[in-house]
Amino acid sequence: VMKKCLIIMVFALLLTGCGGSANIESGAAQQDFPVEVNGVTIQSKPEGVAVLSPNLADIILAIGYEIDLKARSAECTQPDLKVLPEVTIQDAEKMKELGVTLLFTDTKPSEGEAKALSEQGITVVTLKAASSRSEFTKLYAQVGAAMEGGSTGYEKGEKTAKNIFTTLDDITRIIPNSDVPATAVYVSDLEGSAATGDTFVDVLLSSAGFINGVKGMTGGKVAVSD
Repeated sequence: VMKKCLIIMVFALLLTGCGGSANIESGAAQQDFPVEVNGVTIQSKPEGVAVLSPNLADIILAIGYEIDLKARSAECTQPDLKVLPEVTIQDAEKMKELGVTLLFTDTKPSEGEAKALSEQGITVVTLKAASSRSEFTKLYAQVGAAMEGGSTGYEKGEKTAKNIFTTLDDITRIIPNSDVPATAVYVSDLEGSAATGDTFVDVLLSSAGFINGVKGMTGGKVAVSD
């Protein structure tokens, strides 16, 4: 009897493990879904994705997952996303009509906004901009995991980030040494969005050995007088 009880307990534990969310905090998971990203559980591959952050939109484009995007905010001015309809955090019903089930934002929604989105079956993942190489790589992995799973998407995002840094390191090695600090101001698109200190491009500039001339500013906007 004791032996049978032990077998049943082990079997129950195995079932519980299979039904849990994939943990990506320490690396890629063995399963894709369900997956937990920054404290939010995503049960299955999203049917459609909306992005309200230019930084996160850049990451989605870099990984190559833009085909899943159904909507964007007005601030996401990347040319490849121009065809997408514009939405705001208050447009829960509109996003639902567009087929959105996952929303990326860098600002946590209010209680009312979160409730409205939840009622429409939209999962919200809030991810802040990275400020270091490790955070940058983690951010790419998190975006990938949310869209394509804790194994497939995580590995694609992590690999993309590492390839970016490998390229930057190669460029840095061929730049002649100089006592004069190299200062740069990066304008990322035709709309005039700049790499302020809260953008992921700021991390890239620092990694390449440049001093970001607009690091102390935020929001991707810099006045000409500055």
